[in-house]
Amino acid sequence: MRIRSGLFLFIMPLMVVFFEGCYYFKIAATTNDGRQVDGAINRDKYIIVHNQDGEVWHLTYPEFNRQKAQLTGRFAYVGDKHQFYKLAQKMRSNRYTKEMGDPSNEVHLYIGEYAIDSLNQVIIPFDAIERMDVYDTEKGKIFVLKVLKFTGIFIGTYILIGLLFSFIL
Repeated sequence: MRIRSGLFLFIMPLMVVFFEGCYYFKIAATTNDGRQVDGAINRDKYIIVHNQDGEVWHLTYPEFNRQKAQLTGRFAYVGDKHQFYKLAQKMRSNRYTKEMGDPSNEVHLYIGEYAIDSLNQVIIPFDAIERMDVYDTEKGKIFVLKVLKFTGIFIGTYILIGLLFSFIL
């Protein structure tokens, strides 16, 4: 009995390793109202801008100007931890790992036009924002998969220990 509990305690940390793994996100909201970008700025979201030519930038130092009906900021390289737009599909869950980053921190703006002023500041009129996507994690799906994974590993470990001891005894 002492060997069985020792073996079980050895295998339990493996369960923790397998408990981590993949997560899922989805496009939680889509809008074409450029004035809603203000909420993303207030929540300190990572804003990614896509133009019609397929170019993608991170909008740094974003400022929302309701009077001028425009969004301003500066374009920068989109970091490696913000490449989820390459995976995102509209109507289904999208898989990712924690090492890839956190897609729920991103807001994607799809624009038709923009201008750059003499100070290299980007100016995006609200009317030029064709679509805004917000990502969110699928907590329900992640929970169910973790419960199934835990149950499977637990039952598999129990069966494995039982088989080992049936051959030993």
